[in-house]
Amino acid sequence: MPLTKNHEFYAGISQAAVQKIFNKLRSARPRYFKYSSLGIGGVGGATIVQPIPIPGTNQQVDYSINLDTPVVFFDPNPFNPVSPKAAQIGLGEFGLYLKVETCLITGSSSAPNSICGQLEVWAVGHLETTSLGSTRVVMLVLESVEVAGAGSFSALFEHVLLLLLNSILSKTSLPLEAVGQTSLPFNLAQGPSISGGSMEIWGDLR
Repeated sequence: MPLTKNHEFYAGISQAAVQKIFNKLRSARPRYFKYSSLGIGGVGGATIVQPIPIPGTNQQVDYSINLDTPVVFFDPNPFNPVSPKAAQIGLGEFGLYLKVETCLITGSSSAPNSICGQLEVWAVGHLETTSLGSTRVVMLVLESVEVAGAGSFSALFEHVLLLLLNSILSKTSLPLEAVGQTSLPFNLAQGPSISGGSMEIWGDLR
């Protein structure tokens, strides 16, 4: 059977090309990956967040979250490094690996003390198609996140990072016509799917 699977065209985007999108996004929009309250700096292109209030006092805890650029893995490529719980990238799925630094500021404003820690994150997801107005787009959507380095707080960080990473991924949606590399109207016949390390679609011209 030909690569087009008897449809009129086939198109694919490699894992390396999607990685370039993440690299450029973090360079051009650091605020999607950096979050900081003003007391810990709130500079360097970070998104400003509110500090955490301490109940019963008029004090608060400043904090920051800094996400590295995610490394993308398309099925059938396994995670590298391997996760402690052996998270697997299933058939037709994608994976992300990244490191996250979190910092808290304690003490007085005149003598602050920073407490920082680094987390390792493995996430697995799938592709979805949706419409944004009249534009059809392909989205990467995470289903699960595994965190190492947070101890008994792992479940909390996994919940927060699942929401945060999916928010970032929503900003990397690709118009279906861009994936197909055509300005001609077409009907999506099959896909998008992940196979052989590429995001693939098949279609027929209208």
